[in-house]
Amino acid sequence: TALHHAVQNNHIDIVKELIDHGADLNIPGYNKYTPLGQAVYYNKKEIADLLRSHGAKDVSGEELNASYARAIEYNDQGNEYMKSRQIEKARELLYKAIDEKMALAEPYFNLYLILYNNDKNYVEALDCINKAITLKSNEALYYYHRGRVYQRLNQSDSALNNFRKYIEMAPDG
Repeated sequence: TALHHAVQNNHIDIVKELIDHGADLNIPGYNKYTPLGQAVYYNKKEIADLLRSHGAKDVSGEELNASYARAIEYNDQGNEYMKSRQIEKARELLYKAIDEKMALAEPYFNLYLILYNNDKNYVEALDCINKAITLKSNEALYYYHRGRVYQRLNQSDSALNNFRKYIEMAPDG
């Protein structure tokens, strides 16, 4: 992730900015290290202290893998409950997936669907779809859905920009 790269290269200002913008401090990188684990490994004490002061956890790869597996399972179960129209149970499981802090876009997208389609809560739906896009910016469908929310919020310029982005990313739709 960008945070892992900033930690490894000792870019504390970028680390601070990423923290300020809500970067997941406990996501494992390709090497299974969290940003804090990477800071410790590369002896970046100042960054390690900064990460700890913002709630980064010292956890093992095993604990991270278990948390990741739980997040996927909660999301998958939530998705199944959505299909069977058991919305409250789906919502509960999706929040559990998000609470695992594994930076998965899918639970945010599924929660967006509930907020948009069932609750008609477009402000919170926009927040969820924005988080999904932050975590998985290469998913064209997310831009289409964000455009739909902006339409509902009567923000036509933003809606058009998102629809254009969707078409650009997925011209065959």
